[in-house]
Amino acid sequence: MVASLMRATGHDGLADPARLLVSEVVTNVHLHTDVAKLQLVATVHPEWVLISVEDRAPRAHPRTPPPGGPRHPDPHAEGGRGLMLVQECAHAWGITWHGGLEPTGKRVWFELRDAPGPGGEASRPVGQTPPQVTDPPHGRPAGRPGKLGV
Repeated sequence: MVASLMRATGHDGLADPARLLVSEVVTNVHLHTDVAKLQLVATVHPEWVLISVEDRAPRAHPRTPPPGGPRHPDPHAEGGRGLMLVQECAHAWGITWHGGLEPTGKRVWFELRDAPGPGGEASRPVGQTPPQVTDPPHGRPAGRPGKLGV
């Protein structure tokens, strides 16, 4: 579904990374919460795509990779790499809690950018950790984000 959206909007090179990262974040919701529904939201811009997965389980805190680089999970473990993949593949990413002092939900979001064309600037050097922020870097873009029901 998200790969089709990437191709339909001219972001062909983001189809596989978007599919991988959505799969990782949705899997985290499935494994670590008991919510029956979640929401996948995609905002498409000519230069970037912002994707978020929202759930209503604010107390299920994602285990984020340590600042400054990825942790080293047990090489034989089946899990423990999802947010490390998000950190390594996304231009930026973060977690936002909703509902004020008594959160009612959270959103894990990530931004993907197309590879630069000839003469264009790179989105970030490979292996450089993007800043850990709590809100998407572009705020709420003008217009309605595309919502994909999941």
